[in-house]
Amino acid sequence: PRLDTVRSWAFAIGDGADARNLTKFDLIVVDGQDTTAQRVRELRRSGAVVLAYLSVGTIERGRPWFRAATPYRLELWEDWGEWYADVSSPAFRRLITERVAPGMLAKGFDGLFLDNVDMIETHRAQSAGMRQLVAALSRTVRARRGYLFAQNDEGVIGPMRRHLDGW
Repeated sequence: PRLDTVRSWAFAIGDGADARNLTKFDLIVVDGQDTTAQRVRELRRSGAVVLAYLSVGTIERGRPWFRAATPYRLELWEDWGEWYADVSSPAFRRLITERVAPGMLAKGFDGLFLDNVDMIETHRAQSAGMRQLVAALSRTVRARRGYLFAQNDEGVIGPMRRHLDGW
């Protein structure tokens, strides 16, 4: 029901996360790692649904779990300086579902906004693993009465849509 009232949204990762004008939006996506629990509370007090950004299809430098994710790196995506993730690995999926996502959700986020789910377009062997990862994250988020969103088009999202509240 809270999503029924969403009419505007902001994607505020990076420097935009501290902007004071974010409170005018109904749904706000901020970096799940860098945003503090206090900031999440401030944004939620404005009535907004606040989602934690989490890249699940790539492994980004500078994340606290980078070293733990290193064994699951595929080739480097030079455009962004991050590695595609071996989501077919059960150990990588456990890292995300048992350590990374719960740590973000513990800050009081209303759910997760997944990025780079579309890596399966160029890494077809990762498709089943990505579907399993999205399904597991959906169970985690929904157990907390939260929301799961993902970026990318319906061609990629279609098989996972039942696990998502938005894209």
